[in-house]
Amino acid sequence: MEGRNALAAGAPEVALDKLREALGLWRGEALADFRHYQFAQSETARLEELRIQAIEMRLEAELELGHAAELVGELEALAAQFPVRERLRGQLMLALYRAGRQADALEAYRAARRHLVEHLGLEPGEELRELEREILSGGAGLKGTHLAAVAATPVRPPGNLSSPLTSFVGRRSELAELKRLLELARLVTVTGMGGAGKTRLALQVAGEVAEHYEDGVWLAELGDIHDPALVPVAIASALDLQETPDRPVEETLVEALRLRSMLLILDNCEHVIEPCAALAEKLVSRCTNLTLLCTSRETLGVAGEVAWQLPPLITPDPTDPMPFERLEEWDSVQLFVRRARAAVPSWRLTEENARWVTEICAQAEGIPLAIELAAARVKVMTVEEVARRLDDKLGFLTAGARRAPSRHKTLRSAVDWSYNLLSEPERRLLARVSIFAGGFTLEAAEAVCSGYGIPNEGVVDVLTAVVNKSMVQVDEAREGTRFRVLETIAQYARERLAELGEEGRLLARHASFFRALAEEAEVELHREDQFLWWRRLQAEHDNLRKAFKWAAERGQAETALTITGSLWWFWGAFPAEGRRLVSQALALPGAHRAPARARALVAAASLAFLHGDYDDAAERSEAALAVGRKLGDERLIAAATIWLGSIARDRGSYGRALTLHEQGLALSRKSGDLWLTARSLYSLALLSNTRGAYANSMEPLQEALALFERLGDNEGAAEATGLLGQILSQQGEWDTAAKMFERSLKLAGELDDLESTGWCSAALGAVAIHNGDGDQAEAMFRTALNSFRTLDMKLGIAHSLEGMAMIACLRRNVEKAVLLFGFSERLRETMGIPLSHKDQLLHDAHVERLHRELEPDRFGELWTRGSFAASRRCLHLGAGRGVEDLPVGGRRKRSQALKHQLILT
Repeated sequence: MEGRNALAAGAPEVALDKLREALGLWRGEALADFRHYQFAQSETARLEELRIQAIEMRLEAELELGHAAELVGELEALAAQFPVRERLRGQLMLALYRAGRQADALEAYRAARRHLVEHLGLEPGEELRELEREILSGGAGLKGTHLAAVAATPVRPPGNLSSPLTSFVGRRSELAELKRLLELARLVTVTGMGGAGKTRLALQVAGEVAEHYEDGVWLAELGDIHDPALVPVAIASALDLQETPDRPVEETLVEALRLRSMLLILDNCEHVIEPCAALAEKLVSRCTNLTLLCTSRETLGVAGEVAWQLPPLITPDPTDPMPFERLEEWDSVQLFVRRARAAVPSWRLTEENARWVTEICAQAEGIPLAIELAAARVKVMTVEEVARRLDDKLGFLTAGARRAPSRHKTLRSAVDWSYNLLSEPERRLLARVSIFAGGFTLEAAEAVCSGYGIPNEGVVDVLTAVVNKSMVQVDEAREGTRFRVLETIAQYARERLAELGEEGRLLARHASFFRALAEEAEVELHREDQFLWWRRLQAEHDNLRKAFKWAAERGQAETALTITGSLWWFWGAFPAEGRRLVSQALALPGAHRAPARARALVAAASLAFLHGDYDDAAERSEAALAVGRKLGDERLIAAATIWLGSIARDRGSYGRALTLHEQGLALSRKSGDLWLTARSLYSLALLSNTRGAYANSMEPLQEALALFERLGDNEGAAEATGLLGQILSQQGEWDTAAKMFERSLKLAGELDDLESTGWCSAALGAVAIHNGDGDQAEAMFRTALNSFRTLDMKLGIAHSLEGMAMIACLRRNVEKAVLLFGFSERLRETMGIPLSHKDQLLHDAHVERLHRELEPDRFGELWTRGSFAASRRCLHLGAGRGVEDLPVGGRRKRSQALKHQLILT
């Protein structure tokens, strides 16, 4: 230790004296008389390692003191005796170079490289390569007293880790987390599916924490061990321990490791999980300074184990483009780029191929093995061609490295390995859960996947086992625990399901389960747990689509109508899709006789209304009204009547709208449906507000708000609060109105309600315009426009663009204002929806001022251009593309039209 410290302090003379003294105390092989006893073997190896390190430091000190020529012979002998010790190889190269033998120094490097490549399959370390470059360039620093970096490399603890052939990419947070776990526990298991990068991460962490373990870091590779009895033998072999006759290998390991401060990695435990678990438990309990780091596709399941699942690499969303210069901030992209460059050194990430690289990483689901196999394909294909073939990942990703384990040569072999470790019930359940789209709950798995060998009550145990074996992922959320299967595994599982011949039966059960879920959600969406139910439906969106598709393809009209009609409120967030599905359901054979047809007609009316197709909305409402009268269903009659009233209101037929809303309210009260009554009251208040009869709005609005709060309907409460803000703003109480809008916007955000978000944002934009705050108005109307564009809600878009035009007026951007007014007016004409009387007055005042500020010909030219402009161009103009101004919603008093209007619960 004194010699090492002196060397580090730059005192080679002192170091040389101390190190010679230490080596002089060596009297041959350590513990030679006990070499056949197990307890002595690991201690002998440790002491021998310390002796060699002392020799290396003594040689370093002599090189510092200028004894290069005298050391060449000794160094050649040592390099031959210890051919894989790169420090000795570097010292030999340095001694030869300083002795004036540059060619011999380079030959020494080549000899070292040949040995490492031929015997270990490894390239020399970076320090040795850097020393070669310095010798080639005749670096002046090598001739002085300064020792090259390779010779000054800090002494490392013993161990058997070799330098990896490929660079480690990303995973900074995972590295930090695994290091933290190793500080907290002495048995840590990293789990994850095949190809997730468990081994690579474990080795990287081990290399970074090696200095904390006096007896080093050791790796026992178990991937090729198939006989459970050979597990302890393989570990002993990795530690260079000799078996002792008539003594169990497990006891030999315990005795050898009992006092060692060591990190031992057990790699690939999943196929020999039982012997690994038993041995790990014994070693950790009896070797108090030993830390075990295991990698496995399944947890060991022993006391004291901390199991940590390695997540996939984070991938960018292909639907959310970002500058390609920033793409390598994502670990998955960075990995693809590095491996692609390794395959084709001239390959580069460019703006042109960035989209396809993003798509590849997303389709590979962040699985490192899949990404690396895809990157290898750039040798013969463009990234676009690679991306287009990834629908069949299992068949396409097959170009693994020649020296890779067989289970990692192809993506299919990685999944095969895991699948073969499952029991028969586990294999069957994995195949069955592949029937789900976008994940599933335990309740769904029990309902759809039980039976035929797996009882309903047994699903949870079998599913737990499959999760523990990293074939199914678990996601925790507020709405409850969900399970999902990565698409790579799901593709494999669907192949197995086809072999079982159970797909038809499971699809029918799947559709039945989600039809029942839709019926239950119809009621719960208007109660106090509506937020959780909304989240649940969002999570089940893909399953609802799949259930509908199955029903439609097989002519199951009742199921298709129920899934669309019961969930009109949910489909309102996806109006284009919802409208397409409900129209398809209503057109199915037998749909006219199905009991669920009435609800589907109301859903069709609501979605058409949201889309601004008032003719279709009126036709659907009249049809629903006729069905309701035929059935004597007061709730259905009330719902259809209120929709007709809302259509009349937006078309400016206020007298007809008032009559219909009053009829709808009476029918709602008579039916005893409190939620429908609240919707009716809200619609009546909205009509009064639109007509400017603010005093008449307050009583029905307050009653509606009270009912919504009583029912726990936060969505309805948000709408009513927003309308209250509208009324207050019309009465000049802008500050109080703003508070109402902010409260409503907060509730809408919690519910992910884009429509309410749009209207509330537009209302806050109007407040900002009143206050003369153009920047705030712009921000609010930009939010409103984005919300309405996502919903393809034409009335909201027109309203937002009118607001943007007013901001343009405020900022004296006259020409932009004319273009936007022209476009929004044409949009209203196509819908047949005029402005309210008060809004029309405000609109006309702005247009008249614009007339005065422009030449008549110029005004007419701009108005015409706006009227006939492409939608995308005007939307970009409104959103500030190329111009800094934005929208304002004037003082429109329209409410959140769709979901809010009504319908059967």
